[in-house]
Amino acid sequence: MLVILYFYLTRIAFKITKNDEEGNTGNIDFIKEEKKKLGKFNYNEFMVSIAFGLTVLLWVTLPFIEDLDFIHDGSVAVFGALLLFFIPSNKKGERILEWQDMTRLPWGVLILFGGGMAIAAGFSSSGLNEHIGDLLGMLQGLEVFFIILLLVVIVLAITEILSNTAVANLVLPLTLGMGLALGIDPLPLMAAAALSAGSCYMLPVATPPNTAVFSAGYLEIGDMAKAGVWLNLASIVIITLAVYYWMPVVFGL
Repeated sequence: MLVILYFYLTRIAFKITKNDEEGNTGNIDFIKEEKKKLGKFNYNEFMVSIAFGLTVLLWVTLPFIEDLDFIHDGSVAVFGALLLFFIPSNKKGERILEWQDMTRLPWGVLILFGGGMAIAAGFSSSGLNEHIGDLLGMLQGLEVFFIILLLVVIVLAITEILSNTAVANLVLPLTLGMGLALGIDPLPLMAAAALSAGSCYMLPVATPPNTAVFSAGYLEIGDMAKAGVWLNLASIVIITLAVYYWMPVVFGL
């Protein structure tokens, strides 16, 4: 998919030519110049790296500490952000993060991504999850190949309007139960759902990288949707074939 994505985006969807409309050549020296402008790794960047590393360490080790059940991923993230407000900067009288910096954050993009998480939570609390599980039960009696194909299509459709993490949390338990109910190994179904949940190319809300690209302001939602729909179709074919034919070889199923 990475190979297809690269060639499709650079050769078809957003074709890169040697000369642009202004007659500039396709020289990439400007990348080296921008890198030079960044300068050497300074004290502030080092302290941010320390704070980020500590946050990641807490995220990874938290599930193994049974006595800290009251601390969750969200509180660890807030702790990491608050830590930057207390670490002194290399500028006298300032901290690494000041409130003025917070006012310049792309809050609209954060709300957009958070909305996808909120919708997923609404799926769970409203009972829609169970309804989706019942619908997936209708696949009973079909060949495994078509079950995987339809599952990939359904998850790809859902993951375009919800966060991919939320979709994985939503669908994986359903695929486990569906596999047991259909009398087939649930592992291929779970793999198909997991891979599909990460293959979201059309809308900003689907995944943080999409959100980051959209927040840069160079692309409209229509641009992402038109390019992403073909990548989604490619994902349907590749994921289905990989799970049905290649996964049994790798895992000896």
